Amino acid sequence: MLGLVAVAADCIVFNGEILNKILALGSPWSRLAVAYSAAVGEEILFRLFCVSLIVWLSIKFITHRDASFWIGIIVAACLFGAAHISRNAAEITLPLVSRALVLNGAGGIFFGWVYWRRGIESAIIAHFAANVTIYLIFPFFI
Repeated sequence: MLGLVAVAADCIVFNGEILNKILALGSPWSRLAVAYSAAVGEEILFRLFCVSLIVWLSIKFITHRDASFWIGIIVAACLFGAAHISRNAAEITLPLVSRALVLNGAGGIFFGWVYWRRGIESAIIAHFAANVTIYLIFPFFI
C-alpha cells in the first residue's frame, strides 16, 4: 500500500520523476536486486542502528521510552529522506529535495513504526514490499 501511495504522490505532486529513475535501473531482475538490497541495507542502517542509537541516547539524556522512540523514528526518517536526494541530478532544487524528504521521510516514519512495534525483520519485509510495488509492479502498468 505504501508503494502505491508513494507512486501516486510522486505522479500527482512531483510530475512522476520516479518512473524515469526506475526504468533507468534496467531489467526487472536488476530492479528486484535493487529493491532487495535497498530494503535490507537501509533498514539495518536507518532503523536498526540509527533509530536504536537515537532512542538509547534520548532515554539516557532527554526523556522517557515512548517519546524517545518517536524522536528516534522521526530523526532517522529525516536522515532516510535526505539520503534519497538524488546525487545524479544536474542541479539540486527545492522540488527535488522536497520530494525526497516528503515521500521517503513518510516511508521512513512508517518503517520506523513497524520496526518499533514488530522488529527489524518486519521493517525489512515492509520496505521490500513497498520497493517491489514501486520498482516491479508499477512499471508494468505504464
